Amino acid sequence: PPALQVKKPYSIGGPFYMVEGTTDPGCTVFINDEEVDVESNGHFKKLISFNKVGRNSVVAKAVNAAGKQTIQSETVLVEE
Repeated sequence: PPALQVKKPYSIGGPFYMVEGTTDPGCTVFINDEEVDVESNGHFKKLISFNKVGRNSVVAKAVNAAGKQTIQSETVLVEE
C-alpha cells in the first residue's frame, strides 16, 4: 500500500482548515471523498470547511496505481 502522512489540520480562520501531507508520487489522494491534486514529489494540500461546531473528522485516502489504499483519519475540534 502507498505511504501516507497527514499533518494535523490547522485552522486558517472560521470553519476553514488546511489539510496537508505527503504520499508516494503518482498516487491519487482523496480528503473526505474529494480528490486532491498531488504534486510530483507527493505533497498535497486542501482547504476544507466544516459545517458544524464540535468534533469533525478528516479522512485522507491515498490510492496507488495498483488500487491499493492507505487511509488515515484526524479529528478536528471546531469552536464557535
